[in-house]
Amino acid sequence: MAEIEITNPADELLEEKAEGGDKLTLRIAITTVLLAIVAVVLSHFGEEFADEGDDHKTMALMVKNDANRKRIAAANQWSYFQSKSTKQSLAENVIALSSDDAVKTKWQAKVDRYEKEKAEIKANAERLDRESDTLELKVTACSEQAEALTVPEDQIKLGMPLIQIGIALASITALTRVRWMLYVAMVFAVIGVGMCAYGVYLGKHLPDHVGDWEKANPAYASKPAP
Repeated sequence: MAEIEITNPADELLEEKAEGGDKLTLRIAITTVLLAIVAVVLSHFGEEFADEGDDHKTMALMVKNDANRKRIAAANQWSYFQSKSTKQSLAENVIALSSDDAVKTKWQAKVDRYEKEKAEIKANAERLDRESDTLELKVTACSEQAEALTVPEDQIKLGMPLIQIGIALASITALTRVRWMLYVAMVFAVIGVGMCAYGVYLGKHLPDHVGDWEKANPAYASKPAP
């Protein structure tokens, strides 16, 4: 005689709930792992933008030092130029006051030499001034680039805690089995991921202030001028 299996409806209901609980736990586990991976990737971009910003700040300081050094060198050249001008004026006075042709010829040679030296000194001083002005523009470009990088960095910093809150709420859901809490967790997580993703997008589409400067000044593209 064949055995007849009699099932209890209450047992079936309990099994369905158990299966449902396992599925919920599995979904939460997968969700939290994925969110954790996404958070690691996005935080990497945040650190990348922060490091790049620090590099531009360091470069701005280095270039500023070079610009100041050139500015000081230019000032020294202008002082040297003034010294030569004074000597030339004295020589011209000697020529004007002297009646001796030999003396005039001697001092005229000095005037001509001073005039030539002044032209060279002036050209060098003007070159140093131009280079200093050009480097000051690079300082501005580096500072603007560093400032621009703080925007995506801050955006990621704001979004990351929301992702962490989402992960925490999802973990609590696994313990409490309160399903609506999982939806709340997803809201936090989606907003956080969206903010971080937007920060990454901003960081990858920033204007290249330093690159534009280097294109306009290829002689200084690789490093500040010595």
